[in-house]
Amino acid sequence: MVERVEAIVKRELLAWARKSAGFDLLVAAKKMGTTEERLLSWEAGERHPTITQLRKMGEVYKRPIAVFYLPVPPKGFDPIKDFRHISEKERQEYSPTLLLEIRRAYSRRESAIELYKDLEGTVPPSKLQIKISDETEAAGTKVREFLGITNEKQMLWSDDRHSFNGWRAAIENKDILVFQASRIPLKEMRGFSISKSPIPAIVVNIQDAVVARTFTLLHELTHVLIGKEGVCDLTGDAEIEVFCNAVAGAALVPRDSLLVQPELQQKRAASGWVDEEMSSLAHRYKVSREVILRRLLTVGRISAAFYKTKSAQYKELRKKHALITKQRKSGFAPPDRKAVSSFGKLFSRLVLNSYHHEKITASDVSDLLSVKINYLPKIEMAIFG
Repeated sequence: MVERVEAIVKRELLAWARKSAGFDLLVAAKKMGTTEERLLSWEAGERHPTITQLRKMGEVYKRPIAVFYLPVPPKGFDPIKDFRHISEKERQEYSPTLLLEIRRAYSRRESAIELYKDLEGTVPPSKLQIKISDETEAAGTKVREFLGITNEKQMLWSDDRHSFNGWRAAIENKDILVFQASRIPLKEMRGFSISKSPIPAIVVNIQDAVVARTFTLLHELTHVLIGKEGVCDLTGDAEIEVFCNAVAGAALVPRDSLLVQPELQQKRAASGWVDEEMSSLAHRYKVSREVILRRLLTVGRISAAFYKTKSAQYKELRKKHALITKQRKSGFAPPDRKAVSSFGKLFSRLVLNSYHHEKITASDVSDLLSVKINYLPKIEMAIFG
């Protein structure tokens, strides 16, 4: 008969691990193949799980088994503010998947800081800060100047993906990490940010359309620059979300640049715009038609009524397009491309430079980039050329 070996751990650790992973008792028990009553008895200290059960718990909560033997629950990330526009009826705690992604972003940021210190000695602070009281057009101009994005550079980007990568590279060049999450439904999160200095972090949802991700990048960058991190869906009407949306729009489609475009030189009624013109402007700036629509309202070239009508139309079209795209989506990216896309070039470069300077091992590189060692040459080619 196999001896039942109990894991003598503190009950506080068990409850902390479950709650910090975002699971209620019923769901956690089901995933572990046990009962709600038994799990509750472990957390109450009335019984102890076996070593095997503890390992299963670690798998479900995405925690190393060693964490359950700490003297007290560790202080992880502080829960970041919820800026999502969700009704009280629909509102719920962050899902385990989102919580895991937030934990990973905090962990990668800490790793990046340590790698930077080992390589450079010190980590430079951010050189730009803006305030929510700033005028949004001026703030958008500051963001563009901070990133070094000129009208000429923006107009030369060949397509939406090139534009996204261009903005992402400019942000990463300012020592701001940019990650892409892949398993979170869009209805739960479009993006989130960690504004702490040094080396803040932005996470966007790769399930979103490319132009939408570009807007999220600038929205979350604004959160970073005002020092107000949070989880966003970009539809909220809170003051901070309205401000971040306005600054993102001003950075992507500058007022002075927009006003000299050929479409704005014509005399017309506020409702005299056609979809082809909206699409042409959107293509030029590599943004969505909804961004162009909002910018035209901001510069006084369309009425609020026209904006409301068109915005509703574009929203419905976007839903249909997203559904079609999801149905057609197939295939997968090779591991090396997936790693660079998910972790970004800044984080990947820090990891590879640390490896080449013998600060970390090949195994460390594999763990940090979640990829097998044999893919490193391809990743190096993508990062260093």
